[in-house]
Amino acid sequence: MFLTAFAATALITHPPDDSDALLLLDHKDLHDRWKPRTHHDALVSVYQMWNVLDRMNFATLHNHSLPWIYGYLRPVQLEALLQVVRSAGVSEYCEVGFNGGHSAVAVLTGAPNVSVRSFDNSAYGAHTKHNAEFLKSVFPSRFSFIDGNSLRTVPQLASRVHARAEPPCDVILIDGSHKTPDVKKDLHAFRGAARCHAPIFMDDLEAGPGNAVDEAERDGLLRMRQWFVYDSRQRPGKKGNRTADRLGETTYLHDPQRVFNPCIRWFVHTRAVNFECHLQWDEKRCAFCPPVFQWGIGQYTRCNHHEENIR
Repeated sequence: MFLTAFAATALITHPPDDSDALLLLDHKDLHDRWKPRTHHDALVSVYQMWNVLDRMNFATLHNHSLPWIYGYLRPVQLEALLQVVRSAGVSEYCEVGFNGGHSAVAVLTGAPNVSVRSFDNSAYGAHTKHNAEFLKSVFPSRFSFIDGNSLRTVPQLASRVHARAEPPCDVILIDGSHKTPDVKKDLHAFRGAARCHAPIFMDDLEAGPGNAVDEAERDGLLRMRQWFVYDSRQRPGKKGNRTADRLGETTYLHDPQRVFNPCIRWFVHTRAVNFECHLQWDEKRCAFCPPVFQWGIGQYTRCNHHEENIR
């Protein structure tokens, strides 16, 4: 007993240097003490990590380019994403739009066997790279952060996948630029990096990304399998063209209690909302509540020849 205690004390007294510590984190023979086994376990794990990222984001509130403290991935999106990435055969997740890392850490924490490649241009502030470095230290063998404009970096990924230098993406999330031309280019680029029939999660379909999806469908690039609309107005407004049947894939929900469409919490001045929230919690002044929220899951209509060979 004495020798065992002494050995343990020696290990604590002489910790490994940083490089050794990273090797230990990345060691294939080591096993995590606990891994989420159920969908509920995964959700609990993710929300705990979200708390950590929120506090890291809070430290950047002096940066006026970051108007919110929370990553805006809604619970309904999180649950759907976890169900897909935790399914059999998924090992590679790719996304445009890291921001604070909430979607990336959701996959890393909730699906322990899935690797993440995240693309972001760091336009919202220093917190993006700081949080990415943190996730890299925690998940050194499963997380990659690619800094830069996705209009350049995603086509580079597609080229590497085509050359079989990198594995294809089993699940994709596109939540970067909201400009229609940019989103459409991301959709085209990711087709070259996607495994056959890979699900594509699309956010903010009530805005520019929805226009890009409409155009991509008309071009025969992809087909939306599910399209969700949450209308939080007390009296439902006009559904419009996008919330029409759309070949049967649209789910429309009147959501006046905001069960599915919670408010964003704003803390610094932004031109988008034209008011400023200070560090005290103010329910009226520190909430920005878009009345209608739309997102969906699509799929490319056909595979590239190299994708057929790696299915």
